[in-house]
Amino acid sequence: MDQNHIANQFGQQRLDGIWRMIYRHLKLILGVTAAVIVGTFMVVNQLDPRYKSRAEIVLTSLDMRVRADSVELESYELTRTLIETEIDILRSREFAAEVALALDLFENEAFAGAQNPANPQSISVIRNRVIDNTLSTYNVLRQGESLAIEIISTAEDPQLAADIANTVAETFILRLQQRRQQGLSSSISFLKDRVNELGDELTRDELQMAAFILEENLADESVPGRLRSELARLNSQKDVHEINGASSEEVDKIADQIAVVEQALRSRTGSEIALLRMERALELLRIRYQTTIEKLNDFETQQQFLGQAVQQVSVAHAPTSAFWPNTKVAVAVSAIVGFSLAFVIALLMEGSNTRIVNENQIEQQTDLTNLGFLPDTVMDSDTDGQQELLRFIRDQGRSPYVEALRSVLTMWFNTNDDGSIVMVTSGVPGEGKTVVAVSLALVAGTDGMRVLLLDMDNHRCRASKTLGLNGAAPVEIEDALSGAVQPSQIYVDGERVPGVSSISLNLRPKISRKQLMQQLGEYGRMLRNQYDLVLVDTPPTLVIDDTIRLGPLVDGTFLVVRWGQTTEKILKDAIEKLRMSNIKISGTIMNGVNMRKQRQYGYGAYTYHYSDEPGKSS
Repeated sequence: MDQNHIANQFGQQRLDGIWRMIYRHLKLILGVTAAVIVGTFMVVNQLDPRYKSRAEIVLTSLDMRVRADSVELESYELTRTLIETEIDILRSREFAAEVALALDLFENEAFAGAQNPANPQSISVIRNRVIDNTLSTYNVLRQGESLAIEIISTAEDPQLAADIANTVAETFILRLQQRRQQGLSSSISFLKDRVNELGDELTRDELQMAAFILEENLADESVPGRLRSELARLNSQKDVHEINGASSEEVDKIADQIAVVEQALRSRTGSEIALLRMERALELLRIRYQTTIEKLNDFETQQQFLGQAVQQVSVAHAPTSAFWPNTKVAVAVSAIVGFSLAFVIALLMEGSNTRIVNENQIEQQTDLTNLGFLPDTVMDSDTDGQQELLRFIRDQGRSPYVEALRSVLTMWFNTNDDGSIVMVTSGVPGEGKTVVAVSLALVAGTDGMRVLLLDMDNHRCRASKTLGLNGAAPVEIEDALSGAVQPSQIYVDGERVPGVSSISLNLRPKISRKQLMQQLGEYGRMLRNQYDLVLVDTPPTLVIDDTIRLGPLVDGTFLVVRWGQTTEKILKDAIEKLRMSNIKISGTIMNGVNMRKQRQYGYGAYTYHYSDEPGKSS
């Protein structure tokens, strides 16, 4: 068998176990689930209805802004960061305050709260409460990388829900438009101031240049020519005087005149160069002035035709029905919660309930095999009609109870060829060990075996009483060994039960423990030769220590557990005590099984019964 098959089988077993647990606690689960549903229904019906409304706005993929470094308009693409920033603005307290102010929510008692004239609250406290309540009424959502932003608002008043969603959208659009308009207005104002500054500077420079031209007589363009002509004349005159041998005084006089003319010419040239520089600076200033005027015209034109960076594409309307409380959804959710709670309670109950109800518990807690399930269909040995048990086994030979006993005996003999002495015990009183021991003896006897029932429960002698041997006192083991006392025959309604006899032995004789062990061993060897099966009924293992004395006598032990009563701890303690005394435990017998619940709740027992009449079985 491959691992996948084993894993699938294990998973199926776990699933089956869960279904069986649910079925076992079905009433509890249904009760808890119903209680949660009813409670939820009652609470939901007492809640005030709330209405939900939606509005949607869409941002443009491209927007326009003014560059601070160059005072120019530029287009830019919206990024995820910019969009998330806008959403954060929508969720901000400052924005919520604007929405509350637009809707006059500061005067709305549902938002501001009831005021006590005797103890008025401060304006800041009321303001913060209104803002908090306003923020709680709407939510802003964006799907993926979409430019659309959905605004969802809730309120007890349907019209207010729609008004909140629309006001959030309108306030955001207005704020964004005002922000863009303010940016343009600031730039226009700056450009206007700059135009005035440049105009004043241009006028001042023009006046300075005009004064300079006037002062330097630069308007008369013939001056440089005249100066050059005068300079040429003087140089010629000087040359003539020098050739003619004129006096030095006349030559020096002409030289001084030449120097004056040259200085005037140099001064004129310097003034013209200065004028050129002034003209170039003035031209640059005119260009700056003209450029600024052009920017101003562009900004003023853009201001007149400034488009919207965001628009509302879906207008919220007053809803006609409340979205909460949604009774159907609430009931469905409460059913799930109730079932989950009940399931957890059932798990806790299963975990805390250690009473044995199936053989899986026995196998998990011990290494023993459960030899059979005995249905709870016969009376207990404490009832007044003690011989009813004997009559039942005699007359109901095909009943599930008798068939289960035969199955136990068959399993015993199939695994114990040489052993014939079996001790029947239990952990505590009330688990039905005596009824099991007597029933096994009677079934084995009716099947043709030679059977002896040893009653060693000296405190109650229930086996003897059940068999109708009320006057039989426990005999000493020496008398049983010597044959001085013989086992009693068993009768039902005056008719002897063939093959079955019983004797009650005293387990606490006035001899040493060593002698008792020797005598029990000798007695066991004698019984094995005389009987096919010897059943030893003992006191409960955890109550009286008589059971642990029987190690030399018995070949095996049937440990009786009562269905739904014996706990796992009692079973483990009984097994531990028997094993510490070196007593072999052959297996367990589950007694008093409620077969209807066993089948109904899936605890795992199988019982078959064939009737003498065709077509009848149980």
